[in-house]
Amino acid sequence: MSNTGGGEVSLAPTVATEFDGTALPAGWTNGVQLTSGGSSIVANGSVVVDGATVLAPTTYNVGHTLEFVATYTGQPNQSAGFRADQRAPSRRPRCSW
Repeated sequence: MSNTGGGEVSLAPTVATEFDGTALPAGWTNGVQLTSGGSSIVANGSVVVDGATVLAPTTYNVGHTLEFVATYTGQPNQSAGFRADQRAPSRRPRCSW
């Protein structure tokens, strides 16, 4: 992900997503709440995930990479990356905190 409106230069991605509104981008979903009251909040060009998961809309086969920036708080069970999709032999980008 990069802020393409801010003048950054990057290689052409397969998919690029910006969190610059107040809601998850089209197709992105809140996944399982990991704790009571878990949530995801989109603001200021990022998504803050607390006690929940956020899932990308697309799955990818082996050979793709995921670039992201994350701030971890040191609490258990914080992760970002690809997760196995139970319906297909592919991976879906996701993050959970």
